[in-house]
Amino acid sequence: MDTFGSEPEVRPADVVVFGAPGASCEDGLIRTSAAGLERAGLAARFWLSFDQTSSPMRMICVAGRPKYRSNMPPLRSGQSEAAEMTAIIRALGVPSEVIRPNDTFPLQRGYSTSTVDEVALLVEEGLIAPGMYGPDSPLAIVLHRRHAARAVALLRKVGFDKQQLRVVSPSTADSPTEVIIRVIYRILVLRGTREVPAGVLRNREDRVMSACTRITRLVRWRASTSNSLQSRT
Repeated sequence: MDTFGSEPEVRPADVVVFGAPGASCEDGLIRTSAAGLERAGLAARFWLSFDQTSSPMRMICVAGRPKYRSNMPPLRSGQSEAAEMTAIIRALGVPSEVIRPNDTFPLQRGYSTSTVDEVALLVEEGLIAPGMYGPDSPLAIVLHRRHAARAVALLRKVGFDKQQLRVVSPSTADSPTEVIIRVIYRILVLRGTREVPAGVLRNREDRVMSACTRITRLVRWRASTSNSLQSRT
């Protein structure tokens, strides 16, 4: 059951639907996860619940492909999680002209590769900015509840106020590991209370994930070496 519509709603200025964990790639084609499909459907229903006769809300999605955890191979040209999700959103009745990016408003670079990169891309491309929203015209973000807590923290780090954000979440719960990820990001990526440019957060994430990759490889190498020595004895 949707969590909106039970009482008078403050009409958001825009809707951003975030990509979801679990996307996969087969023969260069993206396959959105069940969580991503759920978010796309919820975003469409949320948009359609408001009168869009004048100044329709934009529907924004820049989700591309997971970078750090899935080892996903390169995608074919034009393939992205956003393309898959917005196709669903259009099929449910949201008109193409309000969806960003599109042919008239393209991205200057590829789609995002993580939640940090997603926030950075949204800001750097000028799709969203703190000055565009307020308590009476917030930015609605569509994603699961635990993931939303991390996204809100990232958006506040780049200058958004909590009152400028409206979280719209599916009723189903997302992974409990999101709690652990949020703690790690708060310590290693967000680091304190000062606002920073979005690109700084991206660079911090890259360094953290590169270190994690090196540690993982070292652990695997040591385990492989230990198993090899044991097999000889």
